Amino acid sequence: MKKYIFSLLLILTITSCVNNNNKARWPQFRGPDGSGVADKKARPPVRFEENLKWQTDLPVGFSSPVIWDDKIFLTGYIEEKKELATICLNREDGKIIWQKSFSPDTLEKFHSVANPAQSTPATDGERVVSYFGSCGLVCYNMQGELLWKYSKPCTKFMYGNATSPVITDSKVILIKDEGRIRYLLAIDKTTGKEIWRAGFERDTLIGWAGNATPLIYKDNVIVHRVGEVAGYSVSDGTCLWNYKILTEASGSPVIAEDKVLISCWYNLSDDAERPEVLDFEGLLLKSDSNKNGKIDKTEIPGDLMLFQRPEMKEIEGTSFSVKPYFDGLDMNGDKELDDKEWEQVLEWFKNYSRPSGLIAISPDSRGTLNDSAVLWRVTKYISEVPSPIYYKKRAYMIKDGGFVTCVNPGTGNIIYQTRVGTPGPYFASPVATNGLLYLFAFNGRLTIIKAGDEPKIVAKHDFKDNIAASPAIIGNTIYIRTKKGLLAYSN
Repeated sequence: MKKYIFSLLLILTITSCVNNNNKARWPQFRGPDGSGVADKKARPPVRFEENLKWQTDLPVGFSSPVIWDDKIFLTGYIEEKKELATICLNREDGKIIWQKSFSPDTLEKFHSVANPAQSTPATDGERVVSYFGSCGLVCYNMQGELLWKYSKPCTKFMYGNATSPVITDSKVILIKDEGRIRYLLAIDKTTGKEIWRAGFERDTLIGWAGNATPLIYKDNVIVHRVGEVAGYSVSDGTCLWNYKILTEASGSPVIAEDKVLISCWYNLSDDAERPEVLDFEGLLLKSDSNKNGKIDKTEIPGDLMLFQRPEMKEIEGTSFSVKPYFDGLDMNGDKELDDKEWEQVLEWFKNYSRPSGLIAISPDSRGTLNDSAVLWRVTKYISEVPSPIYYKKRAYMIKDGGFVTCVNPGTGNIIYQTRVGTPGPYFASPVATNGLLYLFAFNGRLTIIKAGDEPKIVAKHDFKDNIAASPAIIGNTIYIRTKKGLLAYSN
């Protein structure tokens, strides 16, 4: 009898452990700890033609799927009604369990390829918190009942806002990195009341807006914001360290061993994208057709660029030539550019040609940091929107054009930089499991590569729809948000 009871207890214990270790949890942007890395036992498919489990049409949105047990949460934009929605689906069959929609007082502006449902929700299993740049935070319980709202002014940035909230202990953490007043915010996740607010200093890039999601590390919040990387105390919002850097702050930080990695990118900061700008003598030699020693608007070449991103030509606002800005450069208003006015162009170009790059900093730093605090830096083929990923003792990032960089995070040595994906823009961040990296281009093409020191392509697939959301992986299933809906593929 004793032997029987002991065996039964042992079976129950093992079963309990297995169940606890295999919970379906992808609770925020990029899953556990914002890492993008799935459970090591996960085995999602590498072939997709025959492995579609289910497909559900959804309102448009760039938010990534988040998962808690049998529920999936996303946000969407119902264009014909001008409504913003939080949506809950059944993870097993993709059927919509509930959808809560509302019309904001003001709808934020957004990029021509985007929409006002770009931010990924966060959940702790008791509530789901959605953020919309148009109006602020909205919190529901798991059954879709409204618990609280936290209102904030509508985002004024011309491209909208895509930062996502994170939940840690009793707090919801959100960064407001746009407009005149910017800050890091902690909200009580139960009541929706503000706990603390840490204001940001104005930056020389104040006209830009950041979209990175904060990273929780130990008792710190690590923030990538416009012009700066910084660490704050979770408990009271005290700034612990900060480092000024030229960055538009799109990619979110990740932890790699004892370092925090941040992909800092700004126009002209990437060594691979910086156009050549002639000095005034060279400009005269090339373009001064009437030989008067000045350059009028008709003489400015159309291909004389302030900055350009050749892999994103089809995306609005990714390349700017000098010609449309002629009147602003003509400071004395004589309809011609002289050497002094052109010198201002060269000075602007110099100021914004400083290297930013993929950088590594100790997350336990303290105080105001200078360049000596940067443990290493990669300055070429830097990802603009996708966040880096740390997997199997290597750091990776995907750049527009399908350029993949693999770095030794201990030394910063580049192991390889090569084009392995498909050309064009990349917005979705990589995810990894089972020794593989999944890289999604905006045009819907997936490239799967083997993690390691050689860029071996394992498989490719074309979903024939735009993909900007980072996927989620649970067990043997990968959940992929396209422009038209959510797809589940399972081995």
